[in-house]
Amino acid sequence: MNKYSEDLLQSTVEPSYLMVAFLCDTQYKRLIKIEDDIYTKVSILIAFMAALLIVVVNDMKWKEMFRGWDLSSLIAFIHTGLYQILSLASLLGMLLTTFIALKISVTKREHELDATRFNIPSLYKLPASEVAQKMIDDLCLVIDSFRKELDYKQAMYNGAVRLLTISTVLYVMKVVIENVLG
Repeated sequence: MNKYSEDLLQSTVEPSYLMVAFLCDTQYKRLIKIEDDIYTKVSILIAFMAALLIVVVNDMKWKEMFRGWDLSSLIAFIHTGLYQILSLASLLGMLLTTFIALKISVTKREHELDATRFNIPSLYKLPASEVAQKMIDDLCLVIDSFRKELDYKQAMYNGAVRLLTISTVLYVMKVVIENVLG
């Protein structure tokens, strides 16, 4: 048996460290699953927005909107004004939703445990429990920052869905004004 093997046998890690390490590993894997779920929802939102924007942009009556306002009567003026405001507001909301979703989709995970930080000769001389403590501390920091990052992405996604809902309601109002009052 060599010197390294003898040191390894004498330097044991307390079971509590193993339990905490297992808990950290489980938490980190759960966060990765949450991140994957967010990216799946964002991908679906982007695909939906692409299809929706094609329909909305093709449905807009651009020539009428750029011709100007109908000032022949008060009702025509209100109809034209509401139509243009609702059309543009719904289109801008949908575009903003798309940009938010794209921003979420291109951000990468920044927080991972860097194993190279533990490939230092001075760490090899420490007792296994001290090395385990350092690794657990580092992993806890990674998990905390990863959780904050995911909370931010989820909040952005929720905001994008709310904005899409408002934009859709504005678009439906535009269609009603166009077909019922127009």
